Amino acid sequence: MPGAYSVDLREQRLRAETLGLLAAEIERITGVSISSLNRWRVRANRGKSLAPGHAPGRALLIGPDQWDALRAQVAAA
Repeated sequence: MPGAYSVDLREQRLRAETLGLLAAEIERITGVSISSLNRWRVRANRGKSLAPGHAPGRALLIGPDQWDALRAQVAAA
């Protein structure tokens, strides 16, 4: 899964919209969906940060120091 869009990119896309490009044009040219543009616009209008949030899901049950042991166990199975 690709990473989140940077704050800089989000600001650029919203700036393009304020300069007169339609959301559909921005989507066609850049590949950023209209729903993402709408979400970012609402956040910006409410004065909230455009920084990406945390991905949903529960926390990992093992720490980074245990990954090698897990890989070895999976390889053995």
